[in-house]
Amino acid sequence: MTAGAGANPGPAPARRWAWNSLTTRLGALFALLSALLLTVVGMLLCHTLEAELFSRDVAELTVKTAQLGDALGDFGSVAALRARQADFFGAVYDTRRQAIVVADRGGNVLLASREQLMVPPALLMGFAAQPARAAQTIEWNQQGEDWCAVLAWGSVGQRSIATVAATPVVLVVALNRSATNLMLDQFYRQLVLLLAGGGLVTAAIGFAAAYHGLAPLRQIDATASAITADRLGERLDLSRAPDEVLRLGASFNAMLARLHESFRRLSEFSSDLAHELRTPLNNLLGQTHVALSRPRTPREYQDVLESNAEELERLRKMTEDMLFLAKADDTQTRLDCQAFELREEADKVAEYFAVVAEDRAVRVEVEGAARLFADRRLVQRALNNLLANAVRHAPPGTAVTIRLAGRADGGVDLTIANAGAGIAPEHLPRLFDRFYRTDPSRPDSSESNGLGLAIVQSIMRLHGGVATAASVAGGETTFTLHFPPPARPD
Repeated sequence: MTAGAGANPGPAPARRWAWNSLTTRLGALFALLSALLLTVVGMLLCHTLEAELFSRDVAELTVKTAQLGDALGDFGSVAALRARQADFFGAVYDTRRQAIVVADRGGNVLLASREQLMVPPALLMGFAAQPARAAQTIEWNQQGEDWCAVLAWGSVGQRSIATVAATPVVLVVALNRSATNLMLDQFYRQLVLLLAGGGLVTAAIGFAAAYHGLAPLRQIDATASAITADRLGERLDLSRAPDEVLRLGASFNAMLARLHESFRRLSEFSSDLAHELRTPLNNLLGQTHVALSRPRTPREYQDVLESNAEELERLRKMTEDMLFLAKADDTQTRLDCQAFELREEADKVAEYFAVVAEDRAVRVEVEGAARLFADRRLVQRALNNLLANAVRHAPPGTAVTIRLAGRADGGVDLTIANAGAGIAPEHLPRLFDRFYRTDPSRPDSSESNGLGLAIVQSIMRLHGGVATAASVAGGETTFTLHFPPPARPD
């Protein structure tokens, strides 16, 4: 998108704290979501790894417990087991990490492969108190070392033919998991550092992406800052704008177009107003200077005053119309709306113009009926302006028709039609502009100040409606007031 240059953007707004920046918010949100995602993934990874390692250790202990349980039957008695404990403990291939304990039904240790290993008595006695209990996995910490063990019941002398009754014992196969837990702790620390680094990287990427993604908004700001009253033709280049900014840019360009058109109309209005005021003022000054150039008779002075009074009346009417338009442009203007029969008002206005129409050999007719909720005084003024315009342009021997009709949506259409030469299509869009005339050179152009139709359109805008015009060359010309449905029931 392009932005103009060379214009004073005006005082910059006060700098606000960083969180008010959309870039900061988007970047922080991206960083937060990334950190949460990485944290969840890391926690799941840690939990999975820890559970897998523990599951493998328990599986190894369970297999070894089953093997040792079978080996107990090779010994005829507990005494024989003690005498040959070296053979029994030979199944332990790593004496530093593994240990075997055999206890009686009271939880008393009969023999152990490591004297320094102390299985928590409460756990051992609790298991020994339930002879029918299945194998159990326990964990404990001894002097800073983490141990895990499988407890199971076994029988000494079970396979001996000479043994009449086997001796039940508690078999404990333990594994030192300190090295494994140390490895997990180191992994956790490295993972935390990795997550912190990843969070910082994703935060930086998020801020960069947000800053780059919001570049179109900064370009809109640059263009808006460069626009002045004499550079309203500036527009945003939306050819490469992203979809999220496209509608905003299009709305901004449409706003600029409306402002440009409003300034153009205002400039034309100022020029037309100066022209309209200049003509009567020049007439007043010219007639007055001529009258003062030499002595005049009372009758001549009276003629000059009468002529000046006509010009002054024209200026007065123009001033009143301008004041009305200025008030109508104020959106806070209150309307005195009420429900009334539009046919009654149309008949009154038609009767008022009957004499003028008769002088021009024109008839005024009213057709239809409708009930309208609006400001009666303003509707009467709009009808007066349209009827005066229609009577002035209607050819002799024709009729000016006022048509009233209600619409299906509850609105009302008021149409004034007259025959005549018609209005060229290029003039129709600007008929309701202030001081606009289709042919200023026409002899009757001095009868109108060019504000009548503009007043009609302003009255319709106040009511939330619109005035339209249509014309057929050599046929009928119509002006229609489209009133909206009433805002509340009659």
